[in-house]
Amino acid sequence: MIYSMTGFGRGETIFKGKRFIVEMKSLNSRYCEINVNAPREFAMIEHEVIQKTKRRFVRGKIDIYLRLEQEQPVMDSVDEELLIEKWCKLEKIRKKIKQASPILIESVLSYAKPNASSSFNDKKTLECFLKTLDQAVSNLTASRLKEGRELVKSIQKRLTALQMSLALIQTQIPKTQTQKQQALWAKLDKILNERSIDRRRVETEIALLLEKADITEETERLAIHLKRFGKMTRQSGPIGREMDFMIQEMNREINTVGSKAGDYDISKEVIFVKAELEKIREQVQNLE
Repeated sequence: MIYSMTGFGRGETIFKGKRFIVEMKSLNSRYCEINVNAPREFAMIEHEVIQKTKRRFVRGKIDIYLRLEQEQPVMDSVDEELLIEKWCKLEKIRKKIKQASPILIESVLSYAKPNASSSFNDKKTLECFLKTLDQAVSNLTASRLKEGRELVKSIQKRLTALQMSLALIQTQIPKTQTQKQQALWAKLDKILNERSIDRRRVETEIALLLEKADITEETERLAIHLKRFGKMTRQSGPIGREMDFMIQEMNREINTVGSKAGDYDISKEVIFVKAELEKIREQVQNLE
């Protein structure tokens, strides 16, 4: 299976009146970059979030958003003993500074609510949150896999078109070589008739020139690269970087064909091949 580097995943779990929400957004990157966006209550588990995510993804810029929402009414989540303790302390201070106005219950509530970060000291609460994280990771994986499959299908279609174009180029090679040879001899015959030059030496030089202009080797190597690239689209795991390297090799071969060919029909196919390779390169940039 080949994965894209772009995708979205979400996880949500409710436990003891708390709603844990984890959202993940992934974009292209040469490496695995993870950025956690969360309130400070999550600081104590942020490292674990990053490590669990890194164990699953090899490449991609992944933004992780963590949220903790209170499901039950505020009063249900208040520690009554803590509320009384805090109220008594504030009342003592009020009397000491001789403040006339009474202490309002609303002023004490924020002190009596349990600290969100302390929730993760509870093993079951932490397990619930990590389960939410796993949901988000699984959904992001599924999203990246779905897009990866679509990209591979598109790439495979383009590879088929490239193989057909290369076949057309290869059928033109004998005709092109013959035309080049005839053109060279037409020019040289005129010179040979006017001057005394060793014809054998001229024939040898022409053969060398034609050999240098021959594109058979380049097209054969390009065919091998295309076949290898096709096999890569059926492999599993991170393959994007290797594919990118192969595209560079194919571009090198087709550029040489274009510079050597000197034929309209071949040049037309070369332009098509280069355009398709560029489209494939852009798609490969999205693969893990």
